[in-house]
Amino acid sequence: MAIAGLALFGLSSQASATTILDTTNGVAFNGGAGEFIQNIPGVAPLQSLAITFSLSSPGTIQSIEAYIYQVSGSSAVFIGIMNNTGSNLPSGTFISGDALTIGPGLGPINQTSLSWSLAAGTYWLAAVATPDSSLKWQTAGGLVHDYAVGDGTGNNWNLTPGGLGDTEPMAKILGIETATTPLPAALPLFATGIGGLGLLGWRRRRKAQAV
Repeated sequence: MAIAGLALFGLSSQASATTILDTTNGVAFNGGAGEFIQNIPGVAPLQSLAITFSLSSPGTIQSIEAYIYQVSGSSAVFIGIMNNTGSNLPSGTFISGDALTIGPGLGPINQTSLSWSLAAGTYWLAAVATPDSSLKWQTAGGLVHDYAVGDGTGNNWNLTPGGLGDTEPMAKILGIETATTPLPAALPLFATGIGGLGLLGWRRRRKAQAV
């Protein structure tokens, strides 16, 4: 009985859908002013972009909407999640992601039916253009906040301070965080009491059998 009580009242997990990241500031996608995501040799700027987010508990990324659009021709971009480094910058290596092609006049990027599991911690939503691709990530009207700028291959990241008035690239991440319910403070006493009752019952049964 004591073991059953522990199983019933022990740690439990509660999953609920949540907005993990929203940097859109309520602005709809319109292909407005933005920062380049570009990887065309000899064409400046050669750069990648990333915005940071955090999970307070383990979670699963379900969908990503990023206000990214093509600049010329059919361009492709690899968008996904990078770990955070000790310098609070993207690691340069994707732990989850997809390569997507954006045709002329198309955008934003919508990734659905994802199942990217992440531990609690800080991460980066990063976008890196594939070779010979030129895109932009809409920033006009967004939130003033730090974001990271890397080279055309998604390495050598630096922070762009929001304190300079820069608005960060716009995106939404939806997913599920698993919240663990703490062990109630009175549970050890409850378990002890249940165990004591079980022992008392056993002694009574043993005494009755001896008579």
